[in-house]
Amino acid sequence: MSFEAGAEILGMNQAGQLVISGDDVGDELKGMLRDAPGMALRDKAAEALAKDAVVYRPTKYKRARRLPIGFASNVSSQIAGAIPIPGTNFVLVPAGATFSVIATPQRPFRGGRLVVPSDVAGGFILNEMKVQGQNQNPLGDQMNVPTRALQENAEAVVFHLDTADTNSQIALSLTNISGGPLFFSAMLLGVALYE
Repeated sequence: MSFEAGAEILGMNQAGQLVISGDDVGDELKGMLRDAPGMALRDKAAEALAKDAVVYRPTKYKRARRLPIGFASNVSSQIAGAIPIPGTNFVLVPAGATFSVIATPQRPFRGGRLVVPSDVAGGFILNEMKVQGQNQNPLGDQMNVPTRALQENAEAVVFHLDTADTNSQIALSLTNISGGPLFFSAMLLGVALYE
């Protein structure tokens, strides 16, 4: 069975199998209950179903690696009043501007920790973080998290985003709360899948 759109990467077990969940997990467990030849497998499936547990499913993806995805304020961000940085594709975000930056993973990717460099972290508020096609924002509709809480020396700030399927987008919405124009950059650490 291959990785299905809408499934969620939860990690790897000790045997190196991917742990994923999705909307069809309950149906899969019910099928195991119905079709299981041995009582031990039936009992395990019934126990997992009762606990709404994670199911191990084989996928075409055999490896998972921790990787970063980068975000930066650039000309494609289409920020009103942005000031171009000469010789680059980057822009300075004007004071008070609300803007979005987007990254497009090339493999199924589940973001975990967003890291904002401390030299710019005090100048922004994170309004929203979403995976394209998912309705879920990790902390509700308006996060309003100061990016200072996400700088490189912050502890235990992990969002566990939904899995971004191949070529879907991960978007951050931010506001520049400083008194002047600033360049924004960040990286999202997460797990990417490989065949």
